[in-house]
Amino acid sequence: MQPGMRIGQYVLIEQIGQGGQATVWSAEDEQLRRTVAFKTINLTMQLQPGVLQASTAGATNTPISLEEQIRRFRAEARTIADLEHPYILPVYAFGQHEDWLYIVMRYMAGGTLKKLIQQHPLSVEEVIKIAEPLADALDLAHQRSVVHRDIKSVNILLDAQRRPYLADFGLSVTAGESAGTSGSGTLSYMAPEMLRSDDFDYRADIYSFGILIYEMLTGSPPSVNNQHWNLMQMMSHVELPSSEQIPFGVYEVLKRATDADPDVRYSSAAMLIDDLKEFMKPPEEVDPDDILLPISDPAMQAMIDANNMLESALGKWADGAGRFRLYEEDFQYIDSFYENPENWGLALDEAGRRLLLRAALEYGYHLDAWWERTENSADRRAVALQALVSELPEARHRALQKLITLEDSTPPAIPVRVATIIRTDSDADVRLAGVKVLEARASRADAWRPTAYDEEIDGILASLAASDPAPRVSEAAARAVSRLRSSHALNHIASQAVSTSPTASQALQSLIDARDEAPNLPTSVPAELRRRAFVALTVRQLLVHGYWGRFVSALIGFAIAWIAYTIAATLDQYGTEAANFTPIVLSTIGNALVSGVFWGAVMAFPITVSIEFTQRLRVWSRVGRIGLALVAGSLLFVVAFWLLRLLYYFYAEPITWEQYLPLCVLLAAGFAIPAGWFKQTWLRAVVAVVAIYVALSLSYDYQVAAFDTKADTLLLYLPFLKQTPLIMIFAASLGVLSYLPEWWKGLRPVLRPRTRRS
Repeated sequence: MQPGMRIGQYVLIEQIGQGGQATVWSAEDEQLRRTVAFKTINLTMQLQPGVLQASTAGATNTPISLEEQIRRFRAEARTIADLEHPYILPVYAFGQHEDWLYIVMRYMAGGTLKKLIQQHPLSVEEVIKIAEPLADALDLAHQRSVVHRDIKSVNILLDAQRRPYLADFGLSVTAGESAGTSGSGTLSYMAPEMLRSDDFDYRADIYSFGILIYEMLTGSPPSVNNQHWNLMQMMSHVELPSSEQIPFGVYEVLKRATDADPDVRYSSAAMLIDDLKEFMKPPEEVDPDDILLPISDPAMQAMIDANNMLESALGKWADGAGRFRLYEEDFQYIDSFYENPENWGLALDEAGRRLLLRAALEYGYHLDAWWERTENSADRRAVALQALVSELPEARHRALQKLITLEDSTPPAIPVRVATIIRTDSDADVRLAGVKVLEARASRADAWRPTAYDEEIDGILASLAASDPAPRVSEAAARAVSRLRSSHALNHIASQAVSTSPTASQALQSLIDARDEAPNLPTSVPAELRRRAFVALTVRQLLVHGYWGRFVSALIGFAIAWIAYTIAATLDQYGTEAANFTPIVLSTIGNALVSGVFWGAVMAFPITVSIEFTQRLRVWSRVGRIGLALVAGSLLFVVAFWLLRLLYYFYAEPITWEQYLPLCVLLAAGFAIPAGWFKQTWLRAVVAVVAIYVALSLSYDYQVAAFDTKADTLLLYLPFLKQTPLIMIFAASLGVLSYLPEWWKGLRPVLRPRTRRS
């Protein structure tokens, strides 16, 4: 079995226990919206042909046949169903699914009694509080002629309020069946008659119950010289070891309960508890001055009310086994006291923290605080997974966000549970958040692989991509499939794209989105679909908005240089000695602004194409997109400079292509190649400056070399003897300012005013 497996109305969440050949899972009851315990056994599992080996810690090592294990499993369900008692772990359902038998029981979030004992031994008062309801449950079993045979601390389960429940009747027998069934159980708890394989009756459970109480008081079952005491008792009549933690009167009760002779033992567990109560220390006399008066302090009464609300909600929720019933106003009221419980002398146990974390996820109030206070990763995970069934979409969304990086169980439960939820969730934001969780938690791969998780989870992502009604969810799922490199999911999308279903066009768009995230599609996708995706993505990437920033930046760069060029040409023509020099300069600047904007727009086209084509066409290879940008940019530079010669310089002579075209290719290359090859903006700008300078300088060198051909190779007609500084201005202004969007993006965090801390 695996997390996410669906059996009837139950969906497995994560494995929470393993004992012998049985495995226990937490599961969601989708009909009643509660967490249950799901105990399973595989009908085909064998360690040896026909034999299973007992593996519970402390259990005897008698081989158990597969048939016997199955018989016990079925008998356990029937026995518990017959023994209806408030403190016997209830069974909700029993059945078989393929090769698995299962029992559905109440979920006990408090863990085992052994776990509690390991934290610290219990006082006599605490022992009686736990043992008394167990004694009543045990006596009911004995009245029905059922002998449990495996009373021990790991078979006592606790709910959120530490109420005990007797569990695991897998070794139980009815009166008259004990012959030949000795030797099964847990060694340190077994009565001498069971160790000797003699006939036994319900008093063997009384013996184990006495050992259990001893363990609760001292922290471990009795032992002598690191040997199980019951073995020493059977072989050499060693008395029950005494302990400082066991009062004398209690010790006498336990001696009788664990006597080697069954006839000496108590005839019922209730009698044992009655004697324990008799030997408790009598209450001290109460001084009249210590009598508590009615509480009149409003703050103290409010604190008591908050505590009562918390206890009531804990009982209803039962740590996920019940229904979450804590309203937002009540939670905020409780939080006002338990936010700093030490100020009120309050204590909050693990179950209380889990409940308040569940409420924080539900309402988003003080969520980070309660998340930090719930330090145990397993508790965080359990509560977040439970919150996925909340009726509030916002709560499910918050839970998913917390699950992105949370430590998972073994085997992993989070991806399966999340996939199960988002497959049918009605809220698009929740589905989108679930896709992000699945993408974040998967291992990465550079090449396409069969699956990222498994076929079921990958298939859910593919279904969302191919048919989800929300476009943003569909796109996110498709891109997640591609980033995770799941060929199984992508093949599912491709099959939908060529189908006759109403969502075929959506599936094709998802295939295009997937291609946008990967350098290629797997060869399992039909070649025609791969071609269509390539063409569609090329068009999409070319037409996406964002050209204006580059266009305006290049325009500004050329316009600034053009103004400097125009002023230099005016000075060269009139000189500074002219009587009307100032009006001429002002008029020149005005004309330069107008013409600079126009010709800047003309020159911005090839610059924008050279840079943007290279950066946008991610669907193309690097060499391919640089080549395309180089060709398109070169042709546009030729057109731009030809228009400048024709419309501004009125030079209609034919262009010397063998000299003119290489200069335009050099200009386009100065923008296209670094844009596709370098990530650093400054490096791109340096290459562009050099390319512009070299191209403009070469146009003058060609003219010097072939002076008799007139000025047909010049890109710009610059004033004689001033061309070098003007070329430098053009190169620096165009090369640097064409990357103004990148410069601005880098400067924005620096220029943004910092928020003052109080």
